[in-house]
Amino acid sequence: MRGVSELVVVLALILVAIVAVFAVRAWLQSQQARIPGMDIATAHYTANHDAAGTTMIVPLTVRNNLNNQVNFTDFAIVLSNGTVLTRTSTGVTIRSGGATITLPDTLKAREEKLYIISFGIAPATTIRELKIQLIDLPTGQTQWITATGG
Repeated sequence: MRGVSELVVVLALILVAIVAVFAVRAWLQSQQARIPGMDIATAHYTANHDAAGTTMIVPLTVRNNLNNQVNFTDFAIVLSNGTVLTRTSTGVTIRSGGATITLPDTLKAREEKLYIISFGIAPATTIRELKIQLIDLPTGQTQWITATGG
């Protein structure tokens, strides 16, 4: 009676190893899809009324978390009365570096910028939520980030 040749055993082990590599690769890819992506940026704000209570001044700090440039393209401020304000809303101004600017505004790699958003508001109205929109310039990926603060 003859046994299995060594060559057949080696080929069978190689085949099992190749199948195992593809199985592990598929499993890793499925696990990677479950991991949330990193935010393009982080944002924090504080909300202040002027002395008369009719203008809200919102210092907004945006930090680019990537190693490449991103564009800050828009924002949405949801007020306690349900009103939603964006960069195109009447009476909304945005300043950076002491000057009034228009969006989009570019943030360099790992840069942090302070923006001052101001708008007319009814007394006792507060900000319920503030989101900013950014675009990763090399990839074109767009992401809305919820700013923390209040």
